[in-house]
Amino acid sequence: FALDAEASLPATVRKPVDIAADPAYQPDAEAERRGLILYAQRCGICHGFRAVAVGAAPDLRGSAIPRESAAFDVVVRQGAKVPGGMPQFGELTERELADIRQYIRSEAVTAARRMAVPRQA
Repeated sequence: FALDAEASLPATVRKPVDIAADPAYQPDAEAERRGLILYAQRCGICHGFRAVAVGAAPDLRGSAIPRESAAFDVVVRQGAKVPGGMPQFGELTERELADIRQYIRSEAVTAARRMAVPRQA
């Protein structure tokens, strides 16, 4: 891939994401706002805008990990996925971690609601 080259990039194939129910989710607009800012600074480059996957990193809306605070901590702050290429964010406070988790969960719930609404022809 170079300037004036004739080749084209391969087509992007979007895989549908399976979003499981999150019955324990409770909206918290302020935490979600703070989480959005932190997510954009730390997570979005790999996991995509609004937690929609754009590359090799998974689509977080379909992940069960953000639904469980302990699992989220193990992955994000303790670095459980470092061997797979995800950085460790040990510097995050409890509140920052909770805010990012809240934001991801809110995006999953929003996406699930959008998918459940029948589209008009």
